[in-house]
Order: sequence, then C-alpha cells, then structure tokens
Amino acid sequence: MEKCAGTNKEGQIINNKKGKVVRKAKRRPPYLLRDYQRRQREFKWLETHIWHVKRMKMINLWKHKIAWKPNVKSYRPMFRASSHMTTIYDQSYNCCFEITGTQESICNMLKSMTPPDSMSIGATMYIAGTKEGRSLLHHPNRYPYHMITPIQFLWRPVASTTNNNNNQEEKKRQIWIWVHASAMEECKQLFNQQAQLHGCRVNSLDGELLRFELTGEKCHKVLNSILYPIDAATGTLDTQSVSAKLWNSLKQLRTPAILPPGTVIGMTVYDPRLLCSVPPSVAQAVGSIPKPNAPIASNESLLTQRQMNDIIVNWTKYAQASYSPLLDSDSRRKMSNLEPVAQVYQHRKNLNAKIKDYSIPSILLIQRDGGLTRGYGSGWDIILPKAWAMAFWLPLIYAGAWAIGLENKNIFLLEQGLPSFPGDFPDCKGYGEFIDQQTQEPIKKYQRTPEGKRPNYLHNCIYFPFAPNWQWVLRYKGDITFQDEDNQDQKEKKKAKIFSDAAKTSTTDNNNTTDITFKSMPYFVYRGKLAMSLMTTKKPFMKNSKYETDTVNQPHERGLVRVSVKMFNGGTPVKNSVIYRAHESDLEKLRNDFTSKNYGAVQLDVGHPTDPELFYQQTKRKPIGYVSSGAQSLVRGIGNGVGYCSAVQFVNLHQQASDMNIQPQGFAFIQNPTSRYLYPVILTIQP
Repeated sequence: MEKCAGTNKEGQIINNKKGKVVRKAKRRPPYLLRDYQRRQREFKWLETHIWHVKRMKMINLWKHKIAWKPNVKSYRPMFRASSHMTTIYDQSYNCCFEITGTQESICNMLKSMTPPDSMSIGATMYIAGTKEGRSLLHHPNRYPYHMITPIQFLWRPVASTTNNNNNQEEKKRQIWIWVHASAMEECKQLFNQQAQLHGCRVNSLDGELLRFELTGEKCHKVLNSILYPIDAATGTLDTQSVSAKLWNSLKQLRTPAILPPGTVIGMTVYDPRLLCSVPPSVAQAVGSIPKPNAPIASNESLLTQRQMNDIIVNWTKYAQASYSPLLDSDSRRKMSNLEPVAQVYQHRKNLNAKIKDYSIPSILLIQRDGGLTRGYGSGWDIILPKAWAMAFWLPLIYAGAWAIGLENKNIFLLEQGLPSFPGDFPDCKGYGEFIDQQTQEPIKKYQRTPEGKRPNYLHNCIYFPFAPNWQWVLRYKGDITFQDEDNQDQKEKKKAKIFSDAAKTSTTDNNNTTDITFKSMPYFVYRGKLAMSLMTTKKPFMKNSKYETDTVNQPHERGLVRVSVKMFNGGTPVKNSVIYRAHESDLEKLRNDFTSKNYGAVQLDVGHPTDPELFYQQTKRKPIGYVSSGAQSLVRGIGNGVGYCSAVQFVNLHQQASDMNIQPQGFAFIQNPTSRYLYPVILTIQP
C-alpha cells in the first residue's frame, strides 16, 4: 500500500523519504522523452544529437547544440579521411526559406539584396533548377555595406507552360534559400518585408528539412552503397525514370569533383536501413539482423568513357532529374511518418517483394565543388525530410563515412583557402556574436592564471589579444561621417521609408516586428570583381551600382580585403595575429638570394607603450590587418591562414613592391600574440 501511494499524478514512483523520482522511473521511455523536451527549451537538439553527444564535444551555438570535435585525437586522421575517404557533417541547424511568386517578382526582390557584380540569381544557368547557386545577402540597396550571410539558392525545376485564350500565363515559381543559423531571424524579418513589397510569399522551412555534407574522394561510392532508386507507385526498383537512369549511369564515377559545380539530382530511394551492411559487432550486440538483399537491375550495363563525358558536358538535357517530391509540402508531410526499426528489419528479408504501406523517402543530391584544383573539398550535399536523420546517418557511417564536428569543418575550409562563416566574415552581425562567445573561455583562463605564468601582451605590444580591433587598424573614428553611405540621395531615402513602413505593417510568425535601422558601418569588405578591381586599372562592369565608375578602382579608407597568408620561411600563423607592412629596407633584402632564402624574424622594439594610440604613433611599422584563422597546412606543407587587411594599405603594399621591381609582391610580416618577433609572410588577395 505504501508503494502504491508513493506515486504522483503522472504515475511515476516517488521516493517519500527524499521526495524525488527514483532511478527506475527515470529510465522509462515516457520520462526520458519529457526530459529531452525539457532540455531543449533553450538550445535545440539536432536529430543526430544523441549519436553525437556520446562521441563528440558539444557546444551551444546559434540556439542549437552543435558537435564541435571528436573526443579522441583526430586531427590528421580526419584530414586523411577528407582527402582519401569520406567525412560527413550534420549542418541541419541552418534554415531554409521558401519564396513563392512570379519569376520576375522573385528576381526583383533578391536583386537589391545581392552583389550587383556577381552572377544574378535569375541567371540562365540557375533559373531552370538544375544547379544550386551561391551568393551573398545584403540589406536592400546597401551593398557593399551591411552584409548579412552567404546563401545557397535552388529554383524549383521549370514546369510545362499552358496557354489560356492564346496568351501564355506566367507560372508561379518557387525558390529555396539556405541561410546560416546565426542570421535566421534577421533574414526572416527581411524576407517578410521585401515579400510584401514585391507580392511574394515567404515560408520558413525551419525543422522540415535536414542537410548532410559529405566530403572526400569516396563519398560517391559511399552513397552508391545505400541509395537505390525506387518506384513509389509499384514499390519496386526504379529503372525507367530520368533520375534513376542518371544515377545508375554515374556509378562508375570516381569522384564528384568531375561533375559540374552545383548539379542537382532528385530521387525517391529505398529506406537505407533496408540495405545498409551492419557490422558484425553491432549485429551480435542487438541480436540477429538479416543481411541486406540489395536489388539488382537486370539491364544495367557499363558505360564507355565517351558516354560518361557526354553526360557530364550535356547535363542540361537531364532537367527532369533535378525534381524531387521533397519540393512539395504535402509529400514532405507524408514522408515524416517513419516506420519503426523492428518492422524495417522484417522487410530486409523480403526486399525483392513490393514495399507498401510505409513511407518512402525522397532526397536531393547537390554536388559541392572544392576550393583546390585537384578536387580536395568536393563532395555531395544530401537534403532529407525531417525524422529521417538517423535512418540515413547510421547507414552512411556503416558504409565508411567519418563523422566530423564544426572545428574539423573549419579546418578543411582553411586547407582550401576558403573563409568559414561567421568566424571569417568580420563585416556581418553574426561575426561579433560568434567572437564574443569564442573569447569567453580564453579570457577566463587568462584571468585565473597567475601573472608569472601567463603571457604579457602589453610587453609584446599586443593590445587586443583575444579579438581583432578592425577600427583601430583602419584608423576609424566613430564621430566621422562619410558621404558615400550616410548621406544617401533622395531615391534611397524614399526606399528606406517604404521599407520602414512595410516593417511596421508586416506580420511574422511571432506577431512581433522590429524596425531595421541602418547605422554608420565602421568598415566593409571588398569581394568578387570589386576586390579584383583594386589590383587592376580596368574598371569592372557593375550593374545597378551606386558607385561612380571613376572611383571604383580607388580603395576606400573603410574597406577591408580578404587575403591568404602564406609563411615565407617557416612558422605558423596563429589566430588574431597582427599583420604589419614591410619597409623599403625589408624589401631590399629580397634582392639578395641568400637573405631572401634565409629571411629571419624581425624584433618589434618600440619601448613599452601601454596605450594603443601611443604605440601607433611611435612605431615605424604600422599594423594593417589581422589573421582571422591560421594553422599548419597539411595540403601545402607550410603555415597558411586567412586574414583581412586595410584596402588602402594593401594596395600601397603592392604598389611599393611594383615601383621597386621586387618579387614576390605582397611581402609583409605577422606578429603572433605571444611573441614580440615579426615573421615574413606573403599576402595574396582572395576575391
């Protein structure tokens, strides 16, 4: 009677002595489910969270629990896996927005928010929906200021047109735009405002789509081992559809780097749990699991190299292969009803029979190009419906993919010489939030370390040891106004007022809106053709740009340029290292063969100034930038990094070397935060 009385309203056993739920009740599935929901109130879990949390270090980022790095030493093994095998990364925390409207209205809406000197979102190569494009998102008519986030966009494949009264009706088009989780709320508000002005409709697909990123030479082979097209109507192997024929034809493909960048393949496939090869250790642990009986196409034949090349060159002929039922909301809702694992194992015995009465997943495969010529960094992105994460994740792991975290992904991007968002994008809002969070632990560690055991940054003339101060490098004062941004013409002021009025009257999912105010930005970043125009006398062709063509090639005093940092004579660039400009005496040493090959470090000696402004006035070596990320590159065999420099100083640096006829151009120095010495580097602009 006492045991029966010791229960609460939910039927949980209560320990009357302590007033707590006993351990036996906590291990019951209903309690675990409620506990998981409670723990996700502040930071959302991905569907693969339980798998990751046992094997990786987790961090709180962008309102999500994200895998940071494996618990074991894995720097070099992960690099080998990304180069010669396959790695897999879950980036489902990013959000997808679906914009619906006429093709003209969607293009006009996004035209004012993307760089005018880059490939348009409405370009011919993207508009058919056979390729995914990439761009940068800015606030309307604020380019190159107020950068928000990089985006990936994909148009829905073009449907056949119909005629009504001998007049061609303009069909409604649909586009998917993927944005980073750190900019989701900002983009959501911006899209709602712009959609109301242009007559479009915006739908947030947050939580409805999952996205895995596969990288490596053998990722195509890994996908081939678990993806088999299926005919949803008959429940048998599909060999007739365009996407099935195309996927079967690409089985001989050695690496996805051969395909055109951004190509899209849509398929309806078998449940991967039916076909994945379970390791013997797992099969013994959970009991007997039947071996997969993979379907085999009877008319499958090998293609010649010439036929394979014809498919790659004439990819536009396979426009129908890019369609997937995943693009339809009703189909996505039906797919979310996942079959239990126990029933899946029963289907493994009779795979050749027709599969009915349970959900069949539809996916999208998107080719991702690498940053190096030999294909390093290329792979496939696989987009899935919700609730299917673990159904695909475990088969991919069993097939040979290595799971990585966010830190590993950033290292791979650094090996390719590419920036990672938001840590390498100093002109966006997400950068400040990310840096503040990443510097909390180093600052606490520095403060609790005794003075005799921690580095003396002031002695090394390092005044900002934990985060870069770009305004100090650019010599920007907050009370200075600039005509090119703050003093807008009447047309831009009128547009800003329209956007402000639309923001007040527009409605969002949360039924609350905040007006976007544009403050004076301390700096911006030159990118694309605008960055390359700084190094040439030819003026770039920029559509719809508010900048005068006579001043396009002139570097702005608030402009930053992204540069690759390569060590000149050994060493490793460290994050937050200061970049210094070289003197004429430093460049003269490059004329001598011996000193150029044995260029040593230079000591920075300016006394002990405690004020950064006083240091800047006294030193002859002027800081011109910072290294945002750096490490020893295993691809190049030398120290490599990504940094940002003042556009004015970088152009003068190259002009000085050109006037003196000295090679290589871009010679400069960097100072690691824990050292007083300057080490020679080569700076190369990155558009």
